[in-house]
Amino acid sequence: MQKLLILTDWFTPAYKAGGPVRSIENLARLLKDDFEIFILTGDRDLGDRHPFEGITPDAWILSDHNHHVRYVSPGKQNRHHIKKILLDIAPDILYLNSMYSRSFTLLPLSLLSSLPPDIRTILCPRGMLKDSALQYKSLKKKLFLYLMKFLHLGRRISFHATDSQEAADIRKWFGRQAKLTIVPNVPALLDYQRCSKQENQLRVLFVGRIHPVKNLKFAIETLQHTNAKLHFEIIGNIEDEKYWQECSEVINQLPSNVTVKFSGALPHKSIIRALTDCHLFYLPTQGENFGHAIFEALSVGRPVLISDQTPWRTLKEQNAGHDITLNNKTEFANYVGEVAAMHQAAFDLSCQAAHNLAKHYISSHHFLQKYRQLFGCTTD
Repeated sequence: MQKLLILTDWFTPAYKAGGPVRSIENLARLLKDDFEIFILTGDRDLGDRHPFEGITPDAWILSDHNHHVRYVSPGKQNRHHIKKILLDIAPDILYLNSMYSRSFTLLPLSLLSSLPPDIRTILCPRGMLKDSALQYKSLKKKLFLYLMKFLHLGRRISFHATDSQEAADIRKWFGRQAKLTIVPNVPALLDYQRCSKQENQLRVLFVGRIHPVKNLKFAIETLQHTNAKLHFEIIGNIEDEKYWQECSEVINQLPSNVTVKFSGALPHKSIIRALTDCHLFYLPTQGENFGHAIFEALSVGRPVLISDQTPWRTLKEQNAGHDITLNNKTEFANYVGEVAAMHQAAFDLSCQAAHNLAKHYISSHHFLQKYRQLFGCTTD
């Protein structure tokens, strides 16, 4: 059986980084019968100073799903140690789950010339080449991209694009000759959960990092003119304190009929419970290459209100929510009011439509076949 070595900054039990953790969890489960899977990752969650409790760092651990996982402590995230692990495992395929990670992308790429030439290296940018992502810490990111081009690393690796826009972003930076395969993210379909709904009452949920790219402040501002009794829950890790202060100032200006609860970062199971309790999932993001939280909201049967900067489009026509351009704040506010005004029967129809959209996405994409092709697996 071939060896697949995945390098990623965060893996279970990490949860603060959101979608990237879900992506690798689902990918590893999908391919567990086709590859011997090794996952090299950090020993703590996003922004944490202390390592995970109950996990031995710098040693291979067999997970519940029979993956070999190694949680690398900061002191061992260096060239010598990473090179030793790569040579010891001798993987057939090296999969890098980030564009700019120092330890789990930059270091492995710098070691390619000292590794056996038959190792296939695949890099997944995870939306980090979008213009909306490049506008933050842009100098650091663009320096790395220019360095990759200067060293011709784009010729020595293959790219995994999760949609056609990401493929265009890859070609924009690495040329039309860049080797890439388009395969969507692997989501996990959840059970439909019915929810009671009264007219002119609404529970709205935001799940995402507290960072300008997720556009929480925009969402809060659109709630200022609603007449409904509205409860807004915010789940996410504060990555930008200044931006959170700006959001807090807008929260303080909301009318008395709108209440806000900030829950901080929560484990995945708690997020699913929050999704089943809400009426509307709201994420006016500046850009997502997939959006696991969006899919999970649809999956449990909740309409979603999002920007037009994700792969999830024509939601209004499918009665599964709405995707709106970010220069039309009034339309976002109007749709919140539209869902708030729904009675139970209309809300149930929208919820069922959302769940059906998620089911159709799973059934139509043939994920196992496509990922076997991406990794060159010929197992039937």
